Amino acid sequence: MRALSVLLAFALDLALGDPRLRWHPVRLLGGVIQGAERVARRAFRDEFWGGVALAGGMVLLVSGADLCLMGALSTGLGGWARQAGLLAASSLAIYFCLSIRDLGDHVLAVVRAIEAAEARRDPGDLWEPRRRVARIVGRDTGDLDRQGVLRACLESLAESTCDGVVAPLFYAVLGGAPLALAHKTLSTLDSMVGYRNDRYRLLGRASARLDDWMNWVPARLTVLLAALAAWCLGLDGRQAVRTAWRDGPGQPSPNSGFPEGAFAGALGVQLGGPVRYQGRLVEKARLGEPMQVLDLKHLRLGLALMYATALLALGLFLAVWALIFFRA
Repeated sequence: MRALSVLLAFALDLALGDPRLRWHPVRLLGGVIQGAERVARRAFRDEFWGGVALAGGMVLLVSGADLCLMGALSTGLGGWARQAGLLAASSLAIYFCLSIRDLGDHVLAVVRAIEAAEARRDPGDLWEPRRRVARIVGRDTGDLDRQGVLRACLESLAESTCDGVVAPLFYAVLGGAPLALAHKTLSTLDSMVGYRNDRYRLLGRASARLDDWMNWVPARLTVLLAALAAWCLGLDGRQAVRTAWRDGPGQPSPNSGFPEGAFAGALGVQLGGPVRYQGRLVEKARLGEPMQVLDLKHLRLGLALMYATALLALGLFLAVWALIFFRA
């Protein structure tokens, strides 16, 4: 049942992407988090412990709701209807945790915006590419030049290959929909409250740390999977591993530098460097060697690398799970 749920969720994501629904579960989750944040601030004098309660409470709420739904379907339905209901509920839950197609669509939108500007013979018109890339990055994009847009897009693609592809597949295979939803909840919490500013430095610390811990193993698995995918695509898999292990630990995040380093090494480009967040300049270590000048072709190759990594992750995770399950 679990393997079939993951396969169906993967197929749904590739076919449909992220549905533009008013009542999208992740949007609903964001609304619940906003309300829970207000409750945590009122209920706890110490913001750190309020953040611990916020993170733990949200994970228990979301994963617990999924377990309750599964339990209700198991007891309320019989025969084939129960199996179909459980399969549908589990597949949809995992589907909403994946971001493969949506990530690819966002990157393609940036590529096409740059190509459109160049087709008009106005490559300096970067308003639309900046607007597009702002949807997938947290940095300031208003003053990015062409290289800055390309670098931001490729770095986000690499990091999201872990956060939105490998990690949810890993946890879905490991623990089914409840564990995949726990990861998605922490990822959403981190994106909403995991900032190191005055408002969230204490309240968001637990969410940020738990998200880091949940992505620790997937980030390093992403390096190996991306290297294997690079080899399959005729890119430099060996350099992907070498760059990730050499340069990845130098980033402020304990995880993001590993997939970014793997993509930089596989594509033969350099990532990292100074980035502005809310007007504040952050100096990040460089990742990889500038063997090639970063260009649109590298975004397209990066997309191919992401999709190949996703397919390998699906196949290998399910193969390992089946080996353990059938031998037990």
